[in-house]
Amino acid sequence: MGPGTYRDTIEAHFGYHNWEKYRSMGTFLQYFNPFMEIFILVEAVKDRNRQEEAHHGFTASLEHDQLLEDWEAVCARWEQEVHPREDPSIINPFAIEEECK
Repeated sequence: MGPGTYRDTIEAHFGYHNWEKYRSMGTFLQYFNPFMEIFILVEAVKDRNRQEEAHHGFTASLEHDQLLEDWEAVCARWEQEVHPREDPSIINPFAIEEECK
């Protein structure tokens, strides 16, 4: 087995799990109380707004504007590609290159 086999296997398992989750979501919501469904959606929107505020606050507190712009550009390029790991010229912004201590 090559060094990327472990990672590919994990990605395949999580991808299948997410696919099953999203595929069955319609069946789950079909038997759900409509009022409860609206409550859950309202709470999800509130949580999303809190996360966005936290992200914007954190981003505003960073002092290195150029570093932030570079990071956002790398993330945008990574997200635009269909298969970013197959192109060696694309930097993975989420890969850890050094061992954390």
